[in-house]
Amino acid sequence: MTTRKIFTIIVMILLIFMFANMFIPLLGNEYISYSLWSYLESLGDETLRIIIIIEIVAAVAVCALQLFGVLKDAKFAYFTIGYYLTFFLDLLFTMMNNDTMELAQIGFWLGLISSV
Repeated sequence: MTTRKIFTIIVMILLIFMFANMFIPLLGNEYISYSLWSYLESLGDETLRIIIIIEIVAAVAVCALQLFGVLKDAKFAYFTIGYYLTFFLDLLFTMMNNDTMELAQIGFWLGLISSV
């Protein structure tokens, strides 16, 4: 097995983790906690939740195609992950700007690290 395929397997595992991370507590305090899924629901942005799911599924499909030899590399998967990274970076800078970093919970940090 080549190093490219091993790297693709690692990326697929991270993508599955990114999907599971949508349901881990993202923001909150001692009274209330929001996962990414419920946070986007509270914003009233139903389409954003669907877009994130579609992008993760598309990235997994591209990685699977590369793993089975249909594609030479999985660079297209990075394009779809870019939105997830942009969302977490935007949330990070917004929280830094508003001095609300204490609201960040484990889901925020895991999502930021896994998307990078």
